[in-house]
Amino acid sequence: LLKEYDAIVHIPLTSGLSSTCQSAIMLASDLNEERIQVVDNRKVSFSQKISVLQALKLIDEGKTASEIKELLEANRDDNTIYIGLETLDFLKAGGRLTPAVAAIGSILKIKPVLTIVEGGHLDTFTRARTKKGIKREIIKALKHDAIEKFNDPEGENCYFGVAYAGNREEGEVFANEIAEAFPNRMDYPITVVPLSEIIVCHTGPHILGASIMHKLNK
Repeated sequence: LLKEYDAIVHIPLTSGLSSTCQSAIMLASDLNEERIQVVDNRKVSFSQKISVLQALKLIDEGKTASEIKELLEANRDDNTIYIGLETLDFLKAGGRLTPAVAAIGSILKIKPVLTIVEGGHLDTFTRARTKKGIKREIIKALKHDAIEKFNDPEGENCYFGVAYAGNREEGEVFANEIAEAFPNRMDYPITVVPLSEIIVCHTGPHILGASIMHKLNK
């Protein structure tokens, strides 16, 4: 790529969930090539896509690769992601739950809602008993973040996205419900995307997730 372009800006999945980021950093270091900038801004799926679009806009504004990396990493905490699970079986299989806890959860029909915490790792945010309850808890969390994290109660300067795993129709319905909850949000369509396989293999199918991401502060 460097034979054709001035520099490379690489925006991989958050280092908290994948070793891809660290591998890219090591490769760039081994090459001793300052024109390769690896961005670790803790993004996944929808928020990762928005980061790429932001980087393209920054290129149009004349920013250098190192300036783009600096800006994106300075805004690494500008988003939150929530994922509602249909089952605990995949977390148990991946060693993230003990069999006893998974069994109790199955008996009680608990559906955990996960979030990505500081450092880019998945952790439990809350719990629900139904898919309707999952959506209610996520929308409540999005509203809280808009107010407390971004000081933007209406989401006027926020992007919203929905992720699914084999249940696109549910994802589209959920996107409409979020749109109703934030009628004055930024004039940007709520993106509905399939969650990446690297996440789904740990969470299982038929999940529903949502993300809120604030406009880039420069």
